[in-house]
Amino acid sequence: MNNKIREEFRKKIQKHVTYFEEHGSFLETHKYSHHKHVSVHEHVRHVAYTALKLAYRFKIKVDEDRLIRAALLHDYYLYDWHADEDWHKFHGFKHPKFACENAHRDFGLCEREKDAILTHMFPLTIKPPKHREGWLITLADKICAFKECNIKNWSYETTQ
Repeated sequence: MNNKIREEFRKKIQKHVTYFEEHGSFLETHKYSHHKHVSVHEHVRHVAYTALKLAYRFKIKVDEDRLIRAALLHDYYLYDWHADEDWHKFHGFKHPKFACENAHRDFGLCEREKDAILTHMFPLTIKPPKHREGWLITLADKICAFKECNIKNWSYETTQ
């Protein structure tokens, strides 16, 4: 993948990030740790970029705006799941619903975006995604989680 395409992906993602930061509570995602040293804000940007890259590399036709929006909002649950509170138990199973409700309340979601957010933890949450965008986000989420937890200072912005 060449630098021109990488930069195009970054610009497309940033357009949505800027909108979300100006509306709703998306800026709050900076303050929540997700995987080790990575904030939720960084993680969802990693997932959006990786999902776009997978679609491009494997020539999978997707609605890029829906893919990016759902990827950026897939962990929009807006709480610190590391805090020792009873309702945080089973976070992996519950947070897609919280994220979907918050995202729909703040930004409005189409059915494809809702499905991608609600099913991104498959197979943990049993129900698989219905659309390509959801499958790409599910795969990208796993790839990014692995890299964030196992590669020190990994970021899509530093990879070629």
